[in-house]
Amino acid sequence: MSKLEFTQEFIDAVKRNVRKVYENANDRVKIAKKGAYNRRDVLEIKREKLEEAMLDGTITRDRFTVLNAKIEADMVDVHKELADIAKIRTIDIKIVDEVLALTQDIAKTYKEADTNAKRAYLSFFFNKILVEDKKIANVQYQPVIDVLNKANLGILATNRLPLINVLITVNYPQLHFPAFLQLNRFDKAYAYAK
Repeated sequence: MSKLEFTQEFIDAVKRNVRKVYENANDRVKIAKKGAYNRRDVLEIKREKLEEAMLDGTITRDRFTVLNAKIEADMVDVHKELADIAKIRTIDIKIVDEVLALTQDIAKTYKEADTNAKRAYLSFFFNKILVEDKKIANVQYQPVIDVLNKANLGILATNRLPLINVLITVNYPQLHFPAFLQLNRFDKAYAYAK
C-alpha cells in the first residue's frame, strides 16, 4: 500500500465531488429534520388542545387517555426519527473523512485502519495479489484503478517506476522526475544500485 498514491489532480476532483455529495446530504438532513420538527410541533399543539378539552370537560377521561397515548406514541416515533437523522449525519461525516483521508494518503490511512477497513481497501484497489516466497510477485488492480492509471490520474505503482539497471547507467543526481509523486523510492533504488 505504501507505493500507492493518487495524483493531485485526482485528489482535487475527489474533494470537489465529496463537497457536492456532502452539501446534498446536508440539505437532505435539513429537510428531514425540518419535517420531523414540524410533526413534533403539530403533536405538541394537539396535546395542548387535548389537555384544554379535558380541563374544560368537553372530553371524557377515557377518551383523553386514548388520544394522549396516541400522541405520546407519535411523539416517540418523531424522536426516533430525529435520532436516526443524527446517526445518518454522523455516518455521512465519517465516510467523507475516510474518503478524503484515503485519497490524500493511502498508506497512512491503511495503516491506521482496522482489519475490516484494511480488507475493504485491499479489495478496492486490487483484483489479485500474487505472492511467491512470501513476497508480492505481481498485482492486478481493479478495473477502476486501471482506468485511473491509464488516464494518469490514479495510482503510482511499481510498474511505472524505472528499472534499477536503468538507474545504474544514468547519472542519478541529474535526473528529474516531475511526474512521480514519491521520489524517495528512487533514492532507495539508487542506494541498491551502488
